[in-house]
Amino acid sequence: MPVVSIVVPVYNVESYLRPCVESVLAQTMTDWELFLVDDGSADASGAIVREYAARDSRIRGVFQENAGAGAARNRGLELAEGEYVAFLDSDDRYEPEMLETLLAAIRRERADVAACGAIMCWEDGREPEKMPLRAQVLDGTDAVMEHFFRQEQGISGIWNKLYRRDRIGEIRFRPFVRAQDTMFNFEVLSRCGKCVNVSPCLYDYLKREGSLTGESFSPRKMDVVRVWREIWRRTETEFPTLAPAAAEKTVRETDRLLCMGMASGHPAWRALRRELANVHNELYLRQFSGSVPARKRAADALFRVSPELYYRLARRG
Repeated sequence: MPVVSIVVPVYNVESYLRPCVESVLAQTMTDWELFLVDDGSADASGAIVREYAARDSRIRGVFQENAGAGAARNRGLELAEGEYVAFLDSDDRYEPEMLETLLAAIRRERADVAACGAIMCWEDGREPEKMPLRAQVLDGTDAVMEHFFRQEQGISGIWNKLYRRDRIGEIRFRPFVRAQDTMFNFEVLSRCGKCVNVSPCLYDYLKREGSLTGESFSPRKMDVVRVWREIWRRTETEFPTLAPAAAEKTVRETDRLLCMGMASGHPAWRALRRELANVHNELYLRQFSGSVPARKRAADALFRVSPELYYRLARRG
């Protein structure tokens, strides 16, 4: 049985897949299995998957009809046999020491999850940007979840982590277009007793055109708000002392999307405006664990009268 199972969802990435797989083959820790889950690609990705599966017995090609990245990761999780699980996006790469470093940290600290820093690599040729994590051990579920709600760099991502497979258990990726990582990590980390962060930047994250990230308004970004609203509801029951932090994050994402939508002129905006306003109104005052500052009460009152005026004032700072 391999020590680490690596799951890569593959969809129309023929230009990126080879460097991705080669970065796994270059790992200094070699006791792994790699699942390349082709999610109904229409380009040469499937042929590349078959090529690598034929070259190395540790690589398994898995093929399914298009169902999205979450479904592809779920398929890999069902097949995984390793003691630990890692995820890798098909246009990204591991640094050679990534698995060895995370495995050493998770075993040394007897932790459930280990995470590392990342390198943002821009497809347009800009200088790569290092995003290190602060090295620390988070001991106890409350400490782990408090760290999660602080949303420090890389905490929501699944790609810079190594997970004990038994802590994942039956948890699977939910059918959101955006924020799948956030919900998955919330569910996994909420059952973890210890996590360890290491500072080295060992994951190369490619920022490219056509990815799901970006700052322009899109209706599919509503998933971010919906995910955080669900997290808030669960936190009220499971981690009540952290509920204000969950509410604050939900309001922040709601207002950010509200501002984007008002400026966009997008045809779907009118239908989504009411949902965003309802989330804001439900949670705005819940983000304060003590008394609400007068300025914040005034801002809340202004929003209820006119979200558009609230937005214009927010843009001014």
